[in-house]
Amino acid sequence: METLSRLGAFMNNWRTPLFNFGSNEHDLQNLISRNEHLQNINPADFEENSRTTDEILRIVMQGIRRFAGEQFEGLVIHDQLIKFGSSREGLKVIDALEFDSILVFDINGLELEPVLGNTLGLVRLQVNNAEELLEKYPWIKKYGVFKQVFRNKYLINSRNLHLKVFESIIDKTRELVNEMLRDTEYSFDRIAKPPTINIRIL
Repeated sequence: METLSRLGAFMNNWRTPLFNFGSNEHDLQNLISRNEHLQNINPADFEENSRTTDEILRIVMQGIRRFAGEQFEGLVIHDQLIKFGSSREGLKVIDALEFDSILVFDINGLELEPVLGNTLGLVRLQVNNAEELLEKYPWIKKYGVFKQVFRNKYLINSRNLHLKVFESIIDKTRELVNEMLRDTEYSFDRIAKPPTINIRIL
């Protein structure tokens, strides 16, 4: 996968947080030492939690690919999640047992072009072959994944993509995963915070 090759497969791993402080970081050290999430983290705990997270995410990805294929023709879910954030970088974080990943996906035949938005730093994604895909994949029109802003200009509606497509996939996946985890100590819940979805392993 191109994204993973740019990142480097070796870098797509979790790293145990490092708690080394400089001579002028006493305030930071005191702050972290009072944090209930961090003060008792040790390499063995982190290793166990990272293995559990990877195993649950492996099962979650099976469900996501299955339901994406069943419900949304042309929606392609790439095989591997991209790990990112402090749990990959081994930094001092608010919660060392929080693991962030990026789900990489595509729509077959989608031709995108970044365009500047009205807000400084905001980039929108313009679909250059929207009418072709609207005809080919009816769910795109049904769920408003493309937003028409001019006669022949369409942009990706990321909110609808999140709320109407991926939340549906995640909810069906949650049912599947919880059935598979019935005889274990774990369960899978989710909280939607567009453009992210929080998965809690309980």
